[in-house]
Amino acid sequence: MNRPATPCTPRLLACTLLILHGISQPHSSWAEKPPPLPPSLSTEQNPEADSRMGHKKFREGNYQQAMIYLRYAEKDGDLEAAYLIGLMYYKGLGMQQPDLNEARKWLIKAAWGKNIHAQILVGGMFESGTGVTKDIKNAIKWYGRAARLGSREAATIMARLKITHPDLVNEHLKHCTPRPHEGIIPQIKKFFYGC
Repeated sequence: MNRPATPCTPRLLACTLLILHGISQPHSSWAEKPPPLPPSLSTEQNPEADSRMGHKKFREGNYQQAMIYLRYAEKDGDLEAAYLIGLMYYKGLGMQQPDLNEARKWLIKAAWGKNIHAQILVGGMFESGTGVTKDIKNAIKWYGRAARLGSREAATIMARLKITHPDLVNEHLKHCTPRPHEGIIPQIKKFFYGC
């Protein structure tokens, strides 16, 4: 029985060619420089499909293909894709070793885009000094941002830091004054969640 051929888009063809030419195998140059995006594919306007496919490949553990799709999705403004790219660099997924400099770049981009997971991870990097200079004040800033967006994990971390570094947390909280018309609830949230 004859089945209809699967339509071959330029993006699918180029991704297949990249995989066939060695991108699918981990190699050390990935830690230094990600595989280039073929310029002919940047005209394709389907960021949702790239994002879905990148997430799917990430969940399947096919990190090289995930990197390709997620880079396209991120190029189209998907900050969740930036977080996953940063996570792959941070953990060394699909490469021989982690690249904390690249991880920091991608995770901070996602964190500025209000990705809670990225904000917590960046806060953790600053708290532990992983890939960055250890800076508790910056860690508190990123945990506080995640807490303001509703992260219970970040709120718990802020409560722990309020015990170990009360002066730094209180300094951070000074800049998070509630508006007069908001009443007492924001003041309680400010204490527990960081702002």
